[in-house]
Amino acid sequence: MQCRIDWERRYQLMRSHSAAHVLAGVFCNETKATITGGNLDLEKCRFDFSLEEFSRELIEELFKKANETIEKDLPIHVTFKPKKEALEDKSLFKLEAKEYIEHLPEEVRIVDIENFDKQADGGTHIKSLKEIGKLTLGKISNKGKNNRRVYFSLG
Repeated sequence: MQCRIDWERRYQLMRSHSAAHVLAGVFCNETKATITGGNLDLEKCRFDFSLEEFSRELIEELFKKANETIEKDLPIHVTFKPKKEALEDKSLFKLEAKEYIEHLPEEVRIVDIENFDKQADGGTHIKSLKEIGKLTLGKISNKGKNNRRVYFSLG
């Protein structure tokens, strides 16, 4: 049996996944929001954040900061930490729902956007931020108390 990777599709998802880390880093650092949900796709992506204050202007400003971060072309590194050590660093876990933590492996994979953000993550990523291109803000919506949905695509 042979398997073949659809490289174009996978690379697009790698770009989207890395872009999601940049957005999560900006949103979490600037507003202390946590991630309540998301979906990464080829054409458009979405993130849900726990945000009390919510306006198009705020979201546009956060996207501007995310694009400025991408323009810095920071490298992305992958390291591993023992589970116990990783759990001591709460900044590595940006998802609001923490049920997944009990299922973490004994060695936790850390995705580090150099001098910007680190997150525990098992997904595929690009090597540097310039590969993302520009983030484009799409629709934003209110999905309930403190739950804000943001759509975006890659330019």
